[in-house]
Amino acid sequence: MTAVAAELRKSYFRWPGGRRDPRLVMIGIHSTFTVLGQTVLNFAITPGQLATVISVTCGWDVLMHRGFYGRWIFPKSGLITALGMGLLLRGPGLYPFAFAGTVAILSKHLIKVNGKHIFNPNNFGIVSAFLLIPGSHPPVDQWGHAAWIAFLILNLGMFIIYRIRRFDVVISFAAAYFLFTGIHELATGYSINSFWWWQTVHTVLQPAALVFTFFMITDPRTSPARRLGRIIYCVATAALAVKLNAAGQPGLFYGLFIVLPFVPLIDRLLAGRSLRLPRPTRPAVGQAPAG
Repeated sequence: MTAVAAELRKSYFRWPGGRRDPRLVMIGIHSTFTVLGQTVLNFAITPGQLATVISVTCGWDVLMHRGFYGRWIFPKSGLITALGMGLLLRGPGLYPFAFAGTVAILSKHLIKVNGKHIFNPNNFGIVSAFLLIPGSHPPVDQWGHAAWIAFLILNLGMFIIYRIRRFDVVISFAAAYFLFTGIHELATGYSINSFWWWQTVHTVLQPAALVFTFFMITDPRTSPARRLGRIIYCVATAALAVKLNAAGQPGLFYGLFIVLPFVPLIDRLLAGRSLRLPRPTRPAVGQAPAG
């Protein structure tokens, strides 16, 4: 196995369904957050909106797999995308959620470079809704300020990062986001004191930022294959996020959206050639397809 092929195998998980599949862990974590949001934290999303984004996203994922690859699946990836949008997207009525779920899955199956989708479907659906559907917006302070929320996200986040081997992404992004946030605070008139430190740490460790850090930017399918590429990707995303946050925009989402199209170029430059994923094939008769 060549070095590039080995990097490809480590970076893009094509495991069959089963207990090794990290998507099952991700579904459990997102479901935990969703239940807490509906029962304890009172997230501003109705059961109808949640049902809409899940049914539309998963439905499109099943149909796309059937149409393109000739197989029926249980849409594990689609369910992760849907639950993620249920945590990170807010808007009036059902249409923003139906629209976001549709374009998220279309981007996954149609916007590809060398067989690999370039956009994180969750990010693509959310940003598309922000830009195109009036009234769509990120959640505002939905997680509250209790320490146990941040503790829960940190622990569940570390668990999934261990499974998908993306510690370098978490460390690189968190460090860069902290650094650029601190620089921005200094540029706006703060001095280096305890309040500056608290303000910077609070920005980086607020629950919404932790969810982004552990569960969106770390996506193995859309982050670069090489460690150096992942560091470049994280630093660029953090720099854009801070700049856009300062302009009153949802900088984390927009920053990642801008950087993702450059990931194939980063992979090509660092690996020496493009990293092409094998096209899913029709399963043999009697063989259960992976979800």
